[in-house]
Amino acid sequence: MALGARLARPPQVVGAHRQPGEGVGPGHHHVVRDDVVVLERERVERARELVAAEQQGHVQAGPPPPVHAPETRGEVGQRQRIDEGQRVAGHVPAGRPIGPQARTVSDDGGEPRAEDGLEVRRKPGIGGAEIGREGAGEGHPDIVQMEEPGPDMRLRLLNVGCFGGGTGLPSLLGGLKNNPWLHVNAVVTMFDSGGSSGQLRDELGVLPPGDVLRCALALAPNEAEARRVLLARLPTLEHSRLGGHTGGNLLLSMMEQYSGDFLAAVEGLRALLGCQGRVWPVSVERASLCAEYSDGRRTRGEVEVDAGQARGGRVERIWLEPPVSIHPAAAEAVRAFDAVVIGPGSFYTSLMPIFLVQGVVEALAAVRGPVILIANLLTEGRGMQGFTAAEAVERIASAIRRPVDVVIHNTGVPPPDTLARYAFEHKEPLPLGCVPAGCEVVSGDFWSRDIARHDRRRLAYAVWTVLSQRLLA
Repeated sequence: MALGARLARPPQVVGAHRQPGEGVGPGHHHVVRDDVVVLERERVERARELVAAEQQGHVQAGPPPPVHAPETRGEVGQRQRIDEGQRVAGHVPAGRPIGPQARTVSDDGGEPRAEDGLEVRRKPGIGGAEIGREGAGEGHPDIVQMEEPGPDMRLRLLNVGCFGGGTGLPSLLGGLKNNPWLHVNAVVTMFDSGGSSGQLRDELGVLPPGDVLRCALALAPNEAEARRVLLARLPTLEHSRLGGHTGGNLLLSMMEQYSGDFLAAVEGLRALLGCQGRVWPVSVERASLCAEYSDGRRTRGEVEVDAGQARGGRVERIWLEPPVSIHPAAAEAVRAFDAVVIGPGSFYTSLMPIFLVQGVVEALAAVRGPVILIANLLTEGRGMQGFTAAEAVERIASAIRRPVDVVIHNTGVPPPDTLARYAFEHKEPLPLGCVPAGCEVVSGDFWSRDIARHDRRRLAYAVWTVLSQRLLA
């Protein structure tokens, strides 16, 4: 760079007797030569300092401000100056333009060079942009900026209703309860007729407590300890009637009898366990599940319906006898849901019976968010051979009288010995089938154990992905 180069045009000098910004140009009668010499010396010294700082790699640029028109070489009057302290540190002030339109000091008479311009490069793996100089080396440290953001997402608490029962629904609840952006509700089937629940129902006239108990335990913060205590079965003691019952079933049945209100008993259990969510029995009216098979046979009771499928009966129709209605509190809760998640659980004995309750379909019609179906991992006996996730979507949509928006389907395959054990029971991995148009398919490996249970964390993340994309984006 010709450091002693002549000025392209007469300089503008701020006189001592002038106001700031008022120039003394060629139109005035006198320009003091000493002032010109001083200004030229300062310009040369400043240029040398900038060259030295840039060669040493100490010039660091902040985010570029709005680009202004380049200054004409030789203008000195209102030119932006670098503070002496910033000169020593090698920093360019935030207000100074950086980029192709900014002035740079070079060896070609002060004109900017192409290699001094900025370029933007995509930086892999961080979802942002890497901004640096062309041919940047040690003297040109990169500046990393985030890429331009997409549409905003505003997080808020989502009120989600999970419908089902049996052993499948607790797997979902146990994963979702840890999400701080979800308020989880379980709407539970109430037509169990087997085991301890069925026996208490028949002998004491109480509602079957088993499904509600398992859902409440899944929502408890100390789930493992609570399950160890309340799901343990009592041994046969002096009073044989206690033998075989779980402590939780007995506790819930006693609370129902004492209060005279099953919903109050459920709330008491929820408070006792400190549940992170709510459990809603779909109805507190007593009824039995009935089924008719393709061969014309009929059965009554949840256990009997399952047994009929295992023997090869293909379910054609199910109903409740006598008809029952949704509990008013449960109906009000359903109408306030942001989204609905159905399953997993036994299709004809845990999922479908809920939608036979009068008033459930009408309450679901008020839900504006998506309906998500979690397909089971396996078919259920000989009566469901050839059954697919697509068929489940169609039957659920018909029962609730609105489309299923998303189906979550497992693609994972367990070890051969696990498959062989279930094949002995005539159960096989549930295929996807031809899903109706308009229903989104979310597939993944959700089978991570040697028993047919959805992986809690993976399932919870899959549900949250769907909810966030459809309700928050």
